[in-house]
Amino acid sequence: MFVNRLLTSLVFKNIHSSVMCASKTCPTSLEQLSECYNVFKTVISTPQLQFLHSLFKNANYELRIAGGAVRDILNGKLPQDVDFATTATPKQMIELLNKHEERVRLIISESGIAHGTIIARIDNTQQYEVTTLRIDKKTDGRRAEVEFIKDWELDALRRDLTINSMFLDMNGNLYDYFNGVNHLKSGIIRFVGNASDRIKEDYLRILRYFRFFARYGSENHDDETLTAIRDGIRGLEFISGERLWIETKKILQHKRSIDVIPIMVDVGTLRYMGFDKDKSYDLTEFFKVHSNLYLKSSEFEPVTLFSSLLGNEDEAMNVIKRLRFSKVEKFCSLFILRHRKQSVNLRSIKTEIAISGKSEFKNLKKYALELFKYIGDYDSVEDLSNWQLPAFPVRGTSVLERISKKKLVTKVILELKTLWAKSDFSMTEDELLAEIETIVKSIPQE
Repeated sequence: MFVNRLLTSLVFKNIHSSVMCASKTCPTSLEQLSECYNVFKTVISTPQLQFLHSLFKNANYELRIAGGAVRDILNGKLPQDVDFATTATPKQMIELLNKHEERVRLIISESGIAHGTIIARIDNTQQYEVTTLRIDKKTDGRRAEVEFIKDWELDALRRDLTINSMFLDMNGNLYDYFNGVNHLKSGIIRFVGNASDRIKEDYLRILRYFRFFARYGSENHDDETLTAIRDGIRGLEFISGERLWIETKKILQHKRSIDVIPIMVDVGTLRYMGFDKDKSYDLTEFFKVHSNLYLKSSEFEPVTLFSSLLGNEDEAMNVIKRLRFSKVEKFCSLFILRHRKQSVNLRSIKTEIAISGKSEFKNLKKYALELFKYIGDYDSVEDLSNWQLPAFPVRGTSVLERISKKKLVTKVILELKTLWAKSDFSMTEDELLAEIETIVKSIPQE
């Protein structure tokens, strides 16, 4: 960790000393910065990316790396995805790439075309998202009507944060119009231009701000930015639950969510996620669970940490509905809420899983693992991770032979499974069958 931070510090020190201006005519070359440049050369060295670049270059269209890939390269990291911006319009891109169907498969949508975006999958191995330079002509806080342009600085101006508004051309020249390099180095997360204007263009940018702060930010938030967020917070009401949840999950996946969530609560974001709008939040449970989850640096589902913010099942159902949880996320959260205040132990959980049967085994095991991470019981996490449900030793026909009232079979089998699980799955078929008479007598007669 220290080595990575030192490397990043050295990289940024060199970049900062060489960035004398940020304009269309004065880019900064990465070639003098060995750490960044080596990563950059690795990124552009693939045959697929070289092929894509050659097509645009030969057609006299500019193509530059944009967004997150630029940030990663500046941090000395290989990006997972490489997205591009270009001077070519969607129509021009489609015409260009369709001439090379033997290597290029286009993935396009009506919405993507309207916003200037196509996806080019090359050699059926690598795919790249390419978006035309644009400005937002009209916005309603959720969607934008765009106009395609050829001005790189104007395109950068309509982006959300300064650290997201940089470009790299294929020669390794960095175009930084709004001091993004220095902000990235210093942990400053700032909107491009006027924060209120950027937020009004898309209210989801409020959550994006917090996500990038959790990942790159320093200890302090800019007062002007927080004021703009407070002023625009009601706009989250008009953002779809799916989009809110996607951004929130990304925030929770960063360790510094422990610093960001309290600020999000303070400015009122949770009121627009289905939580009680008059709720007074006690974050004690959140801090405790955050500590438990990061205790072993284990992987966990974002919904596990998020569940610590939920007070009860009624509130949970409102939030689940608003944020459109997946089925697995919904039942995982409810499982945690139902068990977190109980005296949970591994045997009781295994019993519950065993009673539910093989069809529910995979999901219930997943929920139980998240529960044990939630409460910080990593011995149980390790045990349960390696545990497989043994085969229930009693055959249904054997039970039927011993019961006169066939309608009691299901109840009897359930009780037998409970006994079997509580014996740590050690009871044999004969031992279990011997319990049937006692079980039948204990069932209330109708």
